[in-house]
Amino acid sequence: GREETEKERKEREDKCSGCARGREREKKLHLLVKKEMAKAANCKEELALAKTELQQLQEALAKQGTHLQQAVEEQEEASVELEKCRRELEAYRKDNSGAKQMSEQLKEAESERVALLAEGQRLMDQKQKLEKIVAGVRAGLKE
Repeated sequence: GREETEKERKEREDKCSGCARGREREKKLHLLVKKEMAKAANCKEELALAKTELQQLQEALAKQGTHLQQAVEEQEEASVELEKCRRELEAYRKDNSGAKQMSEQLKEAESERVALLAEGQRLMDQKQKLEKIVAGVRAGLKE
């Protein structure tokens, strides 16, 4: 073949170097695209994890809401029960004051009964003494 001229060689080298630069750019772009795709895949995974975590948090929040609602209802029931107990206690206190009064009346009645029994015994003793005197007087009159 024929010898390549300096100009042709220069053009060929320029083309080749241009192609080489183009290939280098293409490789760099491919690497950059791969990196960006890997980043996008990582972001997708992170987004999926975040969505899962969000759903778990929402479920946990719903459970807490349910527990909180139950606690509120239990608190309301306990409050009603407490008020009922307070009313009962107040009624017992009133009854107790009545019972205290009745207890005092019973004590008075008991002491009156004891006094009456003592008076009855004194009268019986007096009656027996009088019966002995009457019997003695009758015996004296018979003689």
